[in-house]
Amino acid sequence: MTNIKDIQKNAIKTFKKNLQYFKQEDSSVYQKIVDYKVLLEKNEIQSRYSLEYLDCNFDLLNIKTGQYFYEQKLDSYNKKTKDMSNLSSTSNVIHTIPFEIFDKKYLKTNTIKKDTQKSIDVISKIIKKSKKEKDFTQIHKFIFLGTLLGTHLPKVHEKINSNNYLIIEPDIEIFYLSLFTTKYYNFARDSKKIFSIMDSNEVLLEKLHMFYTQGFNKNYSIKYCLATQSYSYLFNSISISLGRIEGLSFSYISYLKILKRTIAQVRKKNNIFGLNKGLNLFDNKPVLIVAPGPSLQKNIKWLKKYSNRFVVVSLSQTLKRLISEDIIPDVVTIVDADKIMYKDFEGVHKKVLDKIILLSNVNVYKKITSLFKKQNLFLYEKEIILKPDISSYMIGATVGETTYQLCLRLKAKEIYLLGTDLCIDKKSGKTHDDMHSVNSNNKLDMSNVINHTSSKKINQEKDLLKVKGNFEEEVYTTTFFNRIISYYNSISTRYMQKDQSVMNLSN
Repeated sequence: MTNIKDIQKNAIKTFKKNLQYFKQEDSSVYQKIVDYKVLLEKNEIQSRYSLEYLDCNFDLLNIKTGQYFYEQKLDSYNKKTKDMSNLSSTSNVIHTIPFEIFDKKYLKTNTIKKDTQKSIDVISKIIKKSKKEKDFTQIHKFIFLGTLLGTHLPKVHEKINSNNYLIIEPDIEIFYLSLFTTKYYNFARDSKKIFSIMDSNEVLLEKLHMFYTQGFNKNYSIKYCLATQSYSYLFNSISISLGRIEGLSFSYISYLKILKRTIAQVRKKNNIFGLNKGLNLFDNKPVLIVAPGPSLQKNIKWLKKYSNRFVVVSLSQTLKRLISEDIIPDVVTIVDADKIMYKDFEGVHKKVLDKIILLSNVNVYKKITSLFKKQNLFLYEKEIILKPDISSYMIGATVGETTYQLCLRLKAKEIYLLGTDLCIDKKSGKTHDDMHSVNSNNKLDMSNVINHTSSKKINQEKDLLKVKGNFEEEVYTTTFFNRIISYYNSISTRYMQKDQSVMNLSN
């Protein structure tokens, strides 16, 4: 007969060991556990669940409804979950390579980068050799969408033995109770683990990015386990995060080219700076970041009149637009390493470029860096960190949010954003200033507005979302822009200090 006192004693022992584990391995999770425990002890928070031991199994009792969570016994749930978490390449898997790119019609109507086309050719040959998808021999990346009482985690690991796990539990109370039932301190000891417990959407997106960065070359397929349908909304965050790692948006060939360029810049001993080393580019003046959104065109006369009151930081795509209005920016920023970015500088007079500081990703095309005076060249590491003593992890994918992050981390006291609309102009249907190349043949149909309950397949290039606006209550944005908005929010949450202020002058 089961001794309930022994069960309680072992549960408390497991809890204490888990607490010590998170104290050593993940201080943010540890602090959340401690904070929740204090609130419980002070009766400042009411429990919604109760941990019960029935029929030799733990269960979660919903105190309000009187219902137990596990419809079947916990052992049955764990067995079912273990069976579902298999090596299949077709079930419970997120494919990050969009298979429509192998369609000849798609290739005819879409511009494909040279490196990406090479990757498509290689993958096409592999797919032709294999008529049907087979089981994986190994699972490299696995996401737990919900822990519940957590007892299924070791069962799943026993079967798939993944190298990398992301464990997400949005409910701190449920996770707290799981600490009594699951030995997290013993779970997957030889694997890399990231825990996301009661995180905001911005922090969750950041941890998803960290998860993708671990073993980044294994992101072609990611397996998952959904603990309960009530957590299916987490797929919204996953779909947003996947934009950064879509299998062919950043090919391995591109990665190798970037590595080669980074090594070359390190050898040249060009000015590679650290974001935490106190580089002063702004002389305590307010900083105006100018991006190529529709609001730039509407405010260009204002900018021309008052630009001398700011340190004007221009994205490279906006440089020629400003010069056409006799505005010479103080700083130009660039992230993309592709050769095509040289067009942003082509034809600009050397006397103009000699007055400008280039704030650039270290892997930039060398022909671009040669346009600037060496003393005006400031390089930072982003995709590849070869100088960990001065460089650090950076959030974001595009030049816009990277520039914003740079200005925040370089201690700009006042930051103003112009042209950072990240939405569609309702009158024109355009996403950018008229001089930007995107607007040459791109006008979005404002009737293609979707919502999260839509069952149709979402077209990330054409479909629009309604989001909260800045000067307007609601604006329309694309799924791509929505990802970028989340990056801006994550950057603000993580890096904005109390003595810094940011004002968005865009819709």
